[in-house]
Amino acid sequence: MEVHNKQPGVAVIVGRYHIDFLHAGHLHVLREADKFANLVILLGCASFPLTKKNPLDFVTRKQMLQTVFPNAVILPIYDKKSDLVWSKQLDSLVKSIFPFSKISVIGSRDSFLSRYYGTLNKIFIEPLPELNATSTRERLGSQPINDPVFRAGVIYSSQHLFPRVQPTVDIGIYKKTRTKEGITIEILLGRKKDADSLVLPGGFVDSSDPSLEYAALRETKEETGLYMDNVAPFDFKYLRSSPIKDWRAQPDCTIMSSLFTLKWGKHMGKAKAGDDLEEVHWINIAEVSKYIAPEHAYFLANVKEYARGVR
Repeated sequence: MEVHNKQPGVAVIVGRYHIDFLHAGHLHVLREADKFANLVILLGCASFPLTKKNPLDFVTRKQMLQTVFPNAVILPIYDKKSDLVWSKQLDSLVKSIFPFSKISVIGSRDSFLSRYYGTLNKIFIEPLPELNATSTRERLGSQPINDPVFRAGVIYSSQHLFPRVQPTVDIGIYKKTRTKEGITIEILLGRKKDADSLVLPGGFVDSSDPSLEYAALRETKEETGLYMDNVAPFDFKYLRSSPIKDWRAQPDCTIMSSLFTLKWGKHMGKAKAGDDLEEVHWINIAEVSKYIAPEHAYFLANVKEYARGVR
């Protein structure tokens, strides 16, 4: 459409467009906005990009839109803690580019319009029959595509991931036994498949875990078979945290473990290996250093000190 046939003013569209191509619903609203003399497309950007809900970076989405709307001004707009703060950001951004123009924000059903509290004019566009970008992302993510362009895209995404930290918990479970010679302290260690040395029970924190203490309780139950129904998350005592020198870690993915300790009681029953542990053993505190894996050895002093009652 020629410029002289367009309406005066500025049309602003806000969207995320995390999809492989612009479907008819997107194009319907965008073309209505493109009837104005100036089109501004603001691409929503999350604090943590490259996730299932936000798989595409800003540049990739900008290129997709610029191919269809080459004259549009396309900029990022970042998520904020509230709709009010976000709306002020939008107004400030667009007014800084077009300080003397009439500006309208344009959207359709389920668009940003219902959460926009700024001062610009709002225009609602009747939508086409519902098209769901979420279901499209799920379909695309259901199985790999045997195509070099697809593989190149996956590699591109991997090169733009933020460095990640994978949280884990390790648990120093100890028990004290009174004998004629005094008090004997033992620590529960387990052996994983294909491993020679022993490790503290533990594992990765699940996204569904409400706390690290709960993760410690869950992992203890899964890996040691101890009866945990009478144990509360706050019974686990936090000692320290540290990166784990684990063979599974990558330069851009650090494993960060939080160390907890728990005193065994008779109500917990007998330890039995489970999950990814092949066997578990109670080891005398004086002998533990001979058996424990190097990646857990630096935690050992903390567990020993606590178990002996120094803390």
